[in-house]
Amino acid sequence: MSLLARKYLQISATSASSERLFSQGALIINKQRNRLNKDVFEYIISLKSWNIFKDEEEKENEEEKEDEIIEKNNFII
Repeated sequence: MSLLARKYLQISATSASSERLFSQGALIINKQRNRLNKDVFEYIISLKSWNIFKDEEEKENEEEKEDEIIEKNNFII
């Protein structure tokens, strides 16, 4: 039980995750979306952090990665 607690409840030694969160917040709240409710903003941030909600750009990047993997596998065969 203590191993699970250490793995999932540990405090990150770097501030990278918090900086990433602030960067995502800046991308969500911009000049066009400056009237988002606090609850909606928190909902969007949560969905993005759980990889449930993805932007079009993120979807395109995933598709490109999948295409590269398929190309590599076809080359190997």
